[in-house]
Amino acid sequence: MAGNRHMIDKHYVMYDDVVRVPLAIRYPAEIKAGTVSHALVTNMLDIPPTILDWFGIPKPDFLQGESLQPLLGGEVPENWRKYVYSTYNGQQFGLYMQRMLRSYNWKYIWNPTDIDELYNMQQDPNELNNLAAAADSKPLLDRMRLELVRCMEKEGDGILNGWTRRQLEKGNKLPF
Repeated sequence: MAGNRHMIDKHYVMYDDVVRVPLAIRYPAEIKAGTVSHALVTNMLDIPPTILDWFGIPKPDFLQGESLQPLLGGEVPENWRKYVYSTYNGQQFGLYMQRMLRSYNWKYIWNPTDIDELYNMQQDPNELNNLAAAADSKPLLDRMRLELVRCMEKEGDGILNGWTRRQLEKGNKLPF
């Protein structure tokens, strides 16, 4: 964040400045110079499976990431992830938590005790126009919420319980 948005810290925000960190890999034996991919990766989760893949070692079940090998070869597999899931767990400011689901075009941020956020990242890359309350955004918001629940289930996210599940699956959230 280094001064962007008049902030000098990267605490409880899910701006792309914080969650969309570029990744550069140099491995001339495997990666053609100049290869660029815009696929959704989770840097620290995808690097271990990639290294294992290079050495021909099967990925253990407990690793959550995916090998970047196809992307580094210039391909995006048809079954490559459509979303990136990110969490903030209140380490700096007590119990304030957030969950984010980012696709190529959209970003949904769930704030359990505050308003939700929905941004069209193509039309609003600076995340200034929150579309979560717009009536025509409801179908997309509902889909993003359900996908977020699936990600939380897959990752074993401890904040997913009866109350938070109802917020996401049924939109049962008090208006602010």
